[in-house]
Amino acid sequence: VSEDMDDSDASLSLYQLADFLGRYYGKKVIILLDEYDTPMQEAYSKELNSKGPVEPVKVDKEATLKKMSRHKLSTDTGIELTIPTDYFENTEYIEFSQNDDGSYSITLKHIQNIINKS
Repeated sequence: VSEDMDDSDASLSLYQLADFLGRYYGKKVIILLDEYDTPMQEAYSKELNSKGPVEPVKVDKEATLKKMSRHKLSTDTGIELTIPTDYFENTEYIEFSQNDDGSYSITLKHIQNIINKS
């Protein structure tokens, strides 16, 4: 995640990180970001540099691609959405926006049919 990444790339990267950590530890993971925590960043860099290069983590590409083919969202209001990744990043079909009160809105566009799959 970096300053020059677009939001969808950063979101996907954090989602993948949480997924990997969750599978490793067998627990749900919460990632807290504090862009102003300079001492923590410096300590992390120092520790990383002192350890030298690390071995790459082996990832099951097929399982990752399958899992990452869809974004599963749940809201605090109980609404659940499963969105194919191709649509998740395309503002012609879905748009996320933050309202003045801090809440979020999701707008689905160009929908011709809705099927109840309960």
